[in-house]
Amino acid sequence: MPTVGVFCGSNVGIGDRHLRQAASVGREAALRGYSVIVGGGLVSCMGAVAEAARHCGAHVDVIVPRVIMERSCLDDLPDDALVTDDIWEWKREIGRRADAFLVLPGGLGTLTELLEVWSGRTLGTHYKPIAVVDAEGVFAPLRDFVVRLVDLGFSRTASMNVLSWAASAAEAFDHLERHPAAEQPAG
Repeated sequence: MPTVGVFCGSNVGIGDRHLRQAASVGREAALRGYSVIVGGGLVSCMGAVAEAARHCGAHVDVIVPRVIMERSCLDDLPDDALVTDDIWEWKREIGRRADAFLVLPGGLGTLTELLEVWSGRTLGTHYKPIAVVDAEGVFAPLRDFVVRLVDLGFSRTASMNVLSWAASAAEAFDHLERHPAAEQPAG
């Protein structure tokens, strides 16, 4: 069973449409036979992904750095949640366990996670597929910025081709399934 690491917002106050989009990712993962890794507390979009995935029969792993657990007073974590000593171990553990990555809109943490898996794929430190579900264009300025970096010669054109931008969970999972982990560097 393939495992998808999902990065998304966990801030309280995110609008309902983003929560529904996150839940659609959890449902689609379960329907397609994926296990899901969420990287923090079971709140907001991250909670919506986990809850929908579990409700539809998927196995969900929760991995959370101790600092987030302590700051957020997360007392509703499942007994089998993995609490890491620091954020670096947390990122390594998600990266080690996931066969693919799916990113939804989120804050600065989500942005760093997206950039890390994106640059890692570009540099060849991993060859796992990456899909970004961005129906509302939240990441459009980032896409434009990376195009500018390519235009100025700071980044290779191939860096734009190592991930897929999707408007729906179904489209994102279609990409992940068409592009399983590669054996050779992208581009």
